Amino acid sequence: MENNVSNSDYFIDKIDAILYINLEHRIDRKEHCLNEIKKIDPTLQKTHRMDAVYSKENGAMGCSLSHIKAIQYFLEHPAWKTCLILEDDFTFLSNDSIKINNLLINTYMNIPDFDVLLLAVGNTDLKIINTTFPHIKKVISSQTASGYVFTREYASILLVNYMNGVNDMKQNGRMHSNCLDQYWKCLMPLANWYTIYPRIAYQYGNYSDIERRHVSYEC
Repeated sequence: MENNVSNSDYFIDKIDAILYINLEHRIDRKEHCLNEIKKIDPTLQKTHRMDAVYSKENGAMGCSLSHIKAIQYFLEHPAWKTCLILEDDFTFLSNDSIKINNLLINTYMNIPDFDVLLLAVGNTDLKIINTTFPHIKKVISSQTASGYVFTREYASILLVNYMNGVNDMKQNGRMHSNCLDQYWKCLMPLANWYTIYPRIAYQYGNYSDIERRHVSYEC
């Protein structure tokens, strides 16, 4: 049976921490991201900024190292059981915070077995499977790590995967296959990854320090 929520609930009540990854000089992105986070954590009571790792020559390496840093920070807090990691270009498609929170909480309550909940998915190489609930899909393949919730039990698996991707990048150079949101695809068929579909968030178009140009991923 589908669980329902009231209009007074916030998704932040279901998770223990929001970690958003942000380069120190990207004040524009910090302001943008905090405005988005306030839709689910109005007082920012559980929100923490993670100083992103800057790698001028290899932005993908910096991205992976930043996510590793965030997961390690999460693991340093034993009381935290669930965490939402956001990249600072994460953007909800809706400005209706009640709608966003109701949908997120409803989804969360109906996937008690989840390992990862992706809040955004890419259109490229997206493979999803229907579940009992029309808006909840099981993910077999997806790219973009712009926003995802994960459990403490699964955090170490993500961490090892990210580190392996970094080691591959160090040994073989940057390749499409060893970027974080490609390398993690091997985990998805083996665990319980879910998403809300149609998607509820995307990465807004802006200047990327990873690509060193203006990008619009549309995911």
